[in-house]
Amino acid sequence: TPEDRRLAGQTVATQIPFVVNALNPARLAIGYHGLYESTDRGDHVRRISGRHPSAQVTALAYGGRQGGTDYEDVLYVARMGQIAVRRPGERRVSDYVQLAQAVKIRGIVLDPDDWKIAYAVDTAHVYRTADGGATWTDITGSLASRDALLARIELVKPSVGDSALLVGGAGGVYRTLFASSPAADSTWTEFAAGLPNAQVTTVRYETADAGDPTDDFL
Repeated sequence: TPEDRRLAGQTVATQIPFVVNALNPARLAIGYHGLYESTDRGDHVRRISGRHPSAQVTALAYGGRQGGTDYEDVLYVARMGQIAVRRPGERRVSDYVQLAQAVKIRGIVLDPDDWKIAYAVDTAHVYRTADGGATWTDITGSLASRDALLARIELVKPSVGDSALLVGGAGGVYRTLFASSPAADSTWTEFAAGLPNAQVTTVRYETADAGDPTDDFL
């Protein structure tokens, strides 16, 4: 968009959300006023959608699976308190859905086995969808009284045992454990208690060796 092209001349720092596809590292998604996509590591970029009438892009999640099938084109896009989804085989994102009480979505993470299940975080709430973004449930639970500046989210889903949803904020990292899905009144505890409290800027979980969970790292 014209507004995005003018960013090149700015002298102040501007955070522009971008994400590498979870399944294919050659694919990139980038958003600011408009929403853009590359399938060749940025050599060529096409616009998915133009300027939104009310908000800039604030978070992205790109690439998912379902039933053992890869869907590289799945894309979740947040603009302030709203999220839209591009489903498999579609070129455009769906209509934006306003999440209850959400002000600025700052992170989105997809279930690695089912792209229709996703989690999102704004500064004060955590949300879950199980229907590809059509509806969202607030699962903030006890975290509401723990931290007022949430910023990052990650899902740890081991092959055995409970899954863990991790959220980073001003006071550190918090987690809730669950077998199938987190409850609306989820109980959150501080992760790695004893470490100095500090603003969390990134939470990332990597599986180094699918056959050896001891090689995973956070």
